[in-house]
Amino acid sequence: MGGAIYNTGYGGTSNPVITNATFHANAAGSHAGAMYSFGNSGTCQPKVTNSIFYKNTKGGDVDHKFSEFYNYAAYPYIKNSSMQRASSTYTASTFNSLNSGTNNIFQTNPNFEAIADGNGADDVWRTGDDGLRLSSSSTNLLNGGTNTGAPTADILGNQRMGTTDMGAYEYVNCGLNVKLATSVTTHTATQSVVDGNFVCYCNSDNELLLALDTNGTGAVITPSQVKLYIGNPSTLSYNSAGGMITNTAGGVILERRWDVDPTTQPTSPVTVRYFYTNDNYGDIVTAMAGLTAPTTISSPSQLQFYKVTGGSSATFPNPHDTGVTGIVLTNSTTASTTTWVNGVHGVQDHTAEYLVSTFSGGGGGGGGGSEPLPVELIQFEASPAASHTADLTWKTASELNNSHFVVERSYDGRDFQAAAIVQGNGTTQNVITYNHNDNTIDLAQNTVFYRLRQVDFDGTTAYSPVRRVDFEGSIIPNSVTLYPNPTKGTVTVSFTDDEAESHAIKVIDNLGRELYKQTFDGQAIELDLSSQATGIYFIILDSGESFKVIKQ
Repeated sequence: MGGAIYNTGYGGTSNPVITNATFHANAAGSHAGAMYSFGNSGTCQPKVTNSIFYKNTKGGDVDHKFSEFYNYAAYPYIKNSSMQRASSTYTASTFNSLNSGTNNIFQTNPNFEAIADGNGADDVWRTGDDGLRLSSSSTNLLNGGTNTGAPTADILGNQRMGTTDMGAYEYVNCGLNVKLATSVTTHTATQSVVDGNFVCYCNSDNELLLALDTNGTGAVITPSQVKLYIGNPSTLSYNSAGGMITNTAGGVILERRWDVDPTTQPTSPVTVRYFYTNDNYGDIVTAMAGLTAPTTISSPSQLQFYKVTGGSSATFPNPHDTGVTGIVLTNSTTASTTTWVNGVHGVQDHTAEYLVSTFSGGGGGGGGGSEPLPVELIQFEASPAASHTADLTWKTASELNNSHFVVERSYDGRDFQAAAIVQGNGTTQNVITYNHNDNTIDLAQNTVFYRLRQVDFDGTTAYSPVRRVDFEGSIIPNSVTLYPNPTKGTVTVSFTDDEAESHAIKVIDNLGRELYKQTFDGQAIELDLSSQATGIYFIILDSGESFKVIKQ
């Protein structure tokens, strides 16, 4: 008696509210092809808004001459909806009155995208290729609904735009507000649409992959040159440094990596808007908390995003892979080539917006150990120099938003005072060497202690180890020295004490694997790293000291 809905208020009340629904090709043996309503003293009053009724039949009526509705002592109110038949046929005498519903359209073909294939080529309902989506020729149904009481998103998760369309599907082709791609695969864009300042790249299911503001940059990018890889599981975790991840506590990356291979690279920075789902965010929060050195994430603004700059020919390089280089971006209120701005997509999903100077690929993640270290200091030395001065030299393997270094000096090793400021290099993945000569040492002091206070642009600080200079003897920073660092081949480890007759040494790679272990006699050993891949290695000594070595 009701092909889609049998609705009765007999013995109680039944007043369903139906909004933005599509009733298509439902059939009943009698009475109502779409909705049968039966009441008792006004107990059945359905309210239908923004809906489409098409090709619903009763009693085998292939010509659709009879009612989509049958109302017996029921009073459905239907407005802003599309009907199969002429308005004159919806009367009380034929038991299918709309009860003075307003803004309805009649005898209209909805012009669905593919009426003969409702679930689309993938044979799965509620995906982007569904045939009952509205098309550009669904003229009267587009913007034909009312926003009052309408859902903010359609059945596919696409945001309702402007005045709500009739039916379950909002007409969208591609744009900033369409549903995000979520299926586990490599997505290739098949179309691009300009939405405001952005060019939006979508796949064949009208799902958004990436958005780029290329205005005035000279970049030439076709849809097929934009790809998005979505993996399962949705995150990868590392508990050590590796590749462009220089944080020794490791970190987590999202398995949602983008790649752009342009016909023409830009001549000026391009704004990238990267999208990730709320489920992605939840997964990375869980993964970060599960690291050996865990990080608690309470806001998307605590995440980092990255842009690969080299070291791999892979389409979607893993930033932890040996040799991969890149830029790590931190959250800010202004998008740049080193900072990203947090945003919202739709109701609950997320965006990260930043600039890139050239295209390759990138993604998102976060560092272990509460926060990634802003500067990876790989060497800090101090030595006495002529005229009661001290030469300080230090090297960084990478820097993240590094504003400057404060050289701090102490004569007792406890109370430090600022002696000089040396400007940093912002964000870089290159090895940087710094030098400073301290010529303001008190001539009465023969022992001086130094440390570096690194200051980030946002005021975050970090301290180096303390180094000591003795003007009556020699520097005593460590019992062990290591050089050269970085190295392209061999590295020498030298012990300055003469007490121990033998020493043990081992070399660990950035995955924690032991590559070399040896016990030797004497005060020095030369290690050959020439056969090892470029990257970061750790040399651990039985004296309790360890060194991070960059193999170029």
